[in-house]
Amino acid sequence: MEISVVVPIYNLSDELDRLVAMFRNQTFTDFELLLINDGSTDETESVLAILEDKNDFVNAISTKNQGQAAARNLGVKNARGKYVTFVDADDYVSSDYLSILFDAINYVPDADIATVQHADIFEASDIPETKVTGKRASALKVFTGLEAVEQSFRRNGKFLDVSIWGKIYKTNFIFERPLIEGHYFEDLAFVPKLLADAQKVVVSKAVAYYYLNQRSGSTVTSYSKKKSDDLLWALEYLEHDFLSLIKNNKRLIKSYQIIKFNNLWMLYNWNSQQNEEVFEQLVQVPMFDLIRGLLFGNASKQGMLFLTKTKLLKR
Repeated sequence: MEISVVVPIYNLSDELDRLVAMFRNQTFTDFELLLINDGSTDETESVLAILEDKNDFVNAISTKNQGQAAARNLGVKNARGKYVTFVDADDYVSSDYLSILFDAINYVPDADIATVQHADIFEASDIPETKVTGKRASALKVFTGLEAVEQSFRRNGKFLDVSIWGKIYKTNFIFERPLIEGHYFEDLAFVPKLLADAQKVVVSKAVAYYYLNQRSGSTVTSYSKKKSDDLLWALEYLEHDFLSLIKNNKRLIKSYQIIKFNNLWMLYNWNSQQNEEVFEQLVQVPMFDLIRGLLFGNASKQGMLFLTKTKLLKR
């Protein structure tokens, strides 16, 4: 078997028929769909039993509720494929998603990770109709691990991001590097180190993953003290457990300021009344690095305008 698709599921029984049908229609067929029931309290387990019985490519596993990272790690431990990709249960992928990823990671022999582009959608009707063609996978770029990290920091959210989904990994590579459990924003803390460890990262320009924005309960659309603390934890983890090891890479350090600023700005907008600590961190981000981020990357324009006004008022 070539690919194992790992999908963590928590109380999403209404999405499961659509999810399985989406993978039943993949142009690439040598795969298994690992549906990890993370202690759901709705009808998920019974629906999964029916779907597993009717679809030979479906393997359902139920466990106690431990969070997405733990569910994904369990999926990797049970994966039979040479490669692993992660998909969120309420997101969408194109019918050639697996095909594009498979071609991309096999583009160079020593690639450990490959990724497609993603688009934010608000409902299924926002997905554009695309003709399935092999040419979609032809526009590929290859990076070393650290080059890929720099791209993910500088072009935060565009071209190459720090999401665990929308990418494919060699199974032995991801198995040896389990996801950090027990936190929100584990992607932000974990994926840069994952990229850095890769010999090569291949980026396809094809848009094949569709992230359902503003979904109920999404990590980035609703505020909680736990999420706020975990976002600050993820940034601290990056600075002290990752960037400190490569502090001589000035280009990477400067690019990190962009992803740091964008995430602090998101957190400040969530709950500015309680975020004096976040405000202080925001205004300390170097303006020059952010200007570079506007010109050559994806620094938040709204955040930059806020920061500029704040600094001018302080004078």
